Amino acid sequence: MQLELTKLLSCPECKGDIDMSKTIEKIKQNNFEFIKSGILTCRNCDARYPIIERIPRLLKGNYQTLREKEKLKEYNNLNLTKPKSTYSPTIDGNEKYEVIEKMVVQKLKPERIKSKKLKERLRHDIEYRVYYSAKKEKFVKTCIPYMTHKPEVVVDVGGGHGGTISCFRRHFNPKISILLDLDITWAKIALIRDPMTNVIRGDAANIPLKDQSADLLITTATLEHIKDWKNVIKELARVSKNALVAYGPNKWFPYDLGHIDAPFVTFLPKGTALPIAYVFHELRKTGRSYDSIKKELNSTYFISRHQVVKILEKYGDVKNVFSEFIYHSIRSDNHYTAGELKKFLKLHPIISHFFSNLLTLLGIEPSVYLFFKRSNQQSKKG
Repeated sequence: MQLELTKLLSCPECKGDIDMSKTIEKIKQNNFEFIKSGILTCRNCDARYPIIERIPRLLKGNYQTLREKEKLKEYNNLNLTKPKSTYSPTIDGNEKYEVIEKMVVQKLKPERIKSKKLKERLRHDIEYRVYYSAKKEKFVKTCIPYMTHKPEVVVDVGGGHGGTISCFRRHFNPKISILLDLDITWAKIALIRDPMTNVIRGDAANIPLKDQSADLLITTATLEHIKDWKNVIKELARVSKNALVAYGPNKWFPYDLGHIDAPFVTFLPKGTALPIAYVFHELRKTGRSYDSIKKELNSTYFISRHQVVKILEKYGDVKNVFSEFIYHSIRSDNHYTAGELKKFLKLHPIISHFFSNLLTLLGIEPSVYLFFKRSNQQSKKG
């Protein structure tokens, strides 16, 4: 992590200011210096958090892993006259992608899948996560018209393997870019993908950043995986001056694409949705088992646009940008599951415009895209 990042951090325990209390090792990369290992300490409650392999672990004590707790003890007991300083070459080109692919495969474990259709889908998923996840210009272009100034701090909450924040960093070149994720494997992959991004292991429902510290905050495909999503929304609004909040599936769209991949599951009670989804997959011979569908259904939260807007409007102004996102999406990369549809809509912009606006009007767009801007009144209060 960059030393400058400490100015933006807040304690997960009490929201107090954070200091770098012990630097154990520094590392130079791309002519920049980063903290590779050390201890962060809260000025208020004296809670301590380790930095391990450049990633600060900013979680409440009961959420820290055993390794993180052991490292903290080890760092506490070290007596140093001065920090160790090393140089690390950047992994570029094919070598970088080979390392990322190996880690993604280990994470997703394709060898456990028996169905040919599911294997093919996972193959595409791995290929996307490794090579194409940083091609997110459609998100950047959606944000640009609503930005009043160039952001100096850009934050991606639930940023996973780092493609989105990498794309935003390339475009805006902020002073500090931050990715927050709870999953340490994705966090490590994000750091390999883009060493200039500050990667934090943290909780989206308890973001370890100060109020309004992010000029631009983005979160995509995260809310639907978090049970405490209402508190996540409040945290996003607290931390950001501007934010792009994107998630799916929308509760009122009658088909879930990307999670359960079945009709009516978004708004039906889960006890009813499960057998419907199972029968649907059996008829299509996708190979998805009853247990896998149940597990996915129980870990996916279907949230309407209205529910999120209602919370965000307490902190600022909200603009529905679904139509703008669709416009930029069909003119950018083609995802393998919607390639033909995107080609058709690109050739027929009037149809695309009509249907995206109709879905927005009815509140049933398949995924939700909102741009939040903190109001001047709320900024003064903050």
